[in-house]
Formats: sequence, C-alpha cells, structure tokens
Amino acid sequence: HKRVLFPVRDNQNNLLGAIGRTILPDYKPRYLEYFDFDKSKVLFGEQLVRPGGVAVIVEGIISAVVADQILREHPSGYSVVAIMGSKISKAQVQRVLAFASEVVLCLDNDSAGREGTKLARELFRRNVVTRVADMQVEGADPATCENLVEVVDNASLAF
Repeated sequence: HKRVLFPVRDNQNNLLGAIGRTILPDYKPRYLEYFDFDKSKVLFGEQLVRPGGVAVIVEGIISAVVADQILREHPSGYSVVAIMGSKISKAQVQRVLAFASEVVLCLDNDSAGREGTKLARELFRRNVVTRVADMQVEGADPATCENLVEVVDNASLAF
C-alpha cells in the first residue's frame, strides 16, 4: 500500500498505535490508523516534549516531524506536537497544559485549520499564554512554510 508508518506514543514512550500515510499523491485514504487507539486523547510527538517549554501545536504528523526538525534547537525550547486533525479535543488540551508554559497554535492556513485555530484559542487562552502563528499563504502548513522559525517567533497573542 506504499505507506510510511509513524508510531504514536504517549508521554511515557509507550507505543499506542501507528498512523500510516500514503506516499502516492492521489491514493486514498491518505491516512490509516493501525491498532486500536483514540487519537483524540493523545498528541503525536508527546514523548519528546520539554516540560515547562513552549508547545507548538500543528495538525498533521508530517508537519510535526518537519517542524520539530526546524524548531528543536531553538533557544525558546519549542516542543512540537500534532493533534492529528484540525480540531483539538479537550483531552488533548489537558495533555498540553500538563507540560507547556506557553502555546503557539500553528495550524494549516485553510478553512479547517482556521476553524481549528479558533476553537483551540478559546480552549487555551484562559489557562496559558496563547499565541497564533500567521501562516500567511492560503493552504500553507508548517511542513511547507519556508520561514517557519520567523512565523512561530512572531506569532501574535490570542485575545
């Protein structure tokens, strides 16, 4: 089926399942879940977070892998996690609040991503400093953003 598998682990590094993404551009479905786990209750990349740091929240696994490679060594201590969709769940919000002192929402710049950002902003802003990254180009995501460090560094405060 020509898929790349990404393991999904909890914050204790226990394997919960895997997400398979097709490498063929027109192959459907693009993603398949393997094993029985509820992705609305976990964050992809959670086992790599730095407690007390800044959580950069993205939608998809590819965005998380690419953004983590770009942001990992940043002096601000960015930890990238993916919500594996465009809408964050309350369980995922609680997981982020358990480790983050600040949140940067960096969802895709499409209609689903903008709606997801609106929801996440409302769920986070009363509990933690929350900023929203401006992906600038319609349809852009963290994996395709050429100036991701600047976009995340300049994310505006959510009110």
